Amino acid sequence: MGNIIDLFSGCGGMSLGFQWAGFNPAIAIEKDEWAAETYAYNFPTTSVYVEDITKMTDLSKLDENIEIEGILSGSPCQSFSLSGKRDKNDPRGSLFMDFVMFVKYFQPKFCLMENVNGILSMKTMSGANVKDIIVEE
Repeated sequence: MGNIIDLFSGCGGMSLGFQWAGFNPAIAIEKDEWAAETYAYNFPTTSVYVEDITKMTDLSKLDENIEIEGILSGSPCQSFSLSGKRDKNDPRGSLFMDFVMFVKYFQPKFCLMENVNGILSMKTMSGANVKDIIVEE
């Protein structure tokens, strides 16, 4: 199987499942230093970037001359969760667009975005359905 990128990787739970399925976690991006440190310990051959994905504008620095077969995203779900405030002004609610940026750049064979059920009914400040924006992008 091929190489994957894990965005919002945390300590690597999603990568582990994909590794068990035969994929190679090649790149991981995680903003939280402690989570990234744990990820690096769990996946010593993966290139781990401790960065804020919203500030990553030049993805070519991640291009390690390897083909990326899949991109995974476990972006924060607080702004979509039915048990939360569902605040349309919460900047975490637009992190899916950073996922889209990675998919457009690397053009993998598949992409997987994990989130909460509430994302299906969430609307933007302008009243657009978040789900429709994700599908369109």
